[in-house]
Amino acid sequence: MARISRSLQYWNARLATVVEAIGTPPFMEALCLLLNDLVPFDMTMIFGYRGRAKPLSLYHDVGPSISGIIVDNYLKGPYLLDPFFEATQNPHPASFLVMQDLAPDQFKKSAYFRQHYASTRIQDEVGFVFPAAGGVTAVLSLTRSVGNPRFRRGEIQTLADVAPLTRALSTQHWMRQSTDTEKAPVQTSIAESLSGFGPLTPREAEITGLVLKGHSTLSIAANLAISHGTVKVHRKNIYRKLNISSQGELFSLFLLGVKDQFP
Repeated sequence: MARISRSLQYWNARLATVVEAIGTPPFMEALCLLLNDLVPFDMTMIFGYRGRAKPLSLYHDVGPSISGIIVDNYLKGPYLLDPFFEATQNPHPASFLVMQDLAPDQFKKSAYFRQHYASTRIQDEVGFVFPAAGGVTAVLSLTRSVGNPRFRRGEIQTLADVAPLTRALSTQHWMRQSTDTEKAPVQTSIAESLSGFGPLTPREAEITGLVLKGHSTLSIAANLAISHGTVKVHRKNIYRKLNISSQGELFSLFLLGVKDQFP
């Protein structure tokens, strides 16, 4: 009982430090220390989403040697394929996101994973969703790097249990911070990013997005309530119209299209 009391006293002291830091620069470090006491993690990022517009990088503790990959490259277009980004497009997104649950069935075989996510060296990720200033929906991501184990279900449950507290603290802090939403770039979509390379139909554009995100033919068929054969025909037509033969080429065209919109 004494050990439990001491642990609770220590954690409450940490929590008090976080509350006192709301609205000040030390807040994020204090919050990360509080969460790390419960479940260890390696890196922290906060991206602010404004519909389908280019997100904002609100905070990260990623080292300078890899921030260009994890943060800068993500903002150049791959964010459109991110399961966390997709979750924020829901009018009422869940307050706690788990990559293990959100990732499509062939996520690790997708071009997005091979050509972007894998280069981040992120092994696993969970996220707390909260509102920030300027109508921004923000996601505080906690990640583990390759070489460390994925989050165990017990650890995920612990973080889910403190999600309401984390959301409340983060909201109180980030509602007081400027998110510079006045200069939001023009909104885009996967279909728009590929529009300059071939005349895809709305259905083909929808299927293209699911392919890029890592859905298998079976998963696409289930999501769109169409037959496997129909999906295969659409995929063949997409590749023919875009004059490509691989998902890697499809991903490259997607990035080129986004770059044309956001030079």
